[in-house]
Amino acid sequence: MAVLGCIGGLWAFLSLRFAVPNAAARNRLRFRAGPIREFTEEGVYARFRDSHGVWIVCLRISGTRRLLAYRAACTHLGCLTLWAEAEGEFQCPCHGSAFDLAGVNLRGPAPRPLDLCAIRAAGDGYVEIDASRVFRREAGQALPPDSYLLV
Repeated sequence: MAVLGCIGGLWAFLSLRFAVPNAAARNRLRFRAGPIREFTEEGVYARFRDSHGVWIVCLRISGTRRLLAYRAACTHLGCLTLWAEAEGEFQCPCHGSAFDLAGVNLRGPAPRPLDLCAIRAAGDGYVEIDASRVFRREAGQALPPDSYLLV
């Protein structure tokens, strides 16, 4: 009876634990990346890929520099992409998909471009990223207004 009581208590504890939102996961999805001035050079900023699952990219689109935050997950099956500097593309190590600097799928089974996360400039000049707000896009689709910053 004591063993069954312990098992039942453990089961109840674990059930309740998963019913409560995880503050650490919420903090992982919404974060301050740093001052805007740190992200004005065109290129890929990889430091948030492992900790937050996000690539930060500065690129020129139609003559204006924009700062974007891509989900690092491949749009095929969700494997984490890698940045291949020499090839200038994001690559999925699982099934061979590749994406250009704009996040557009170049090859492989990925059906669409990388997803975008909401990004904004805080009043104190810091970049804030909300990876809980994801913009799923199709090839050729315009960027949603909350998915980039002009820098």
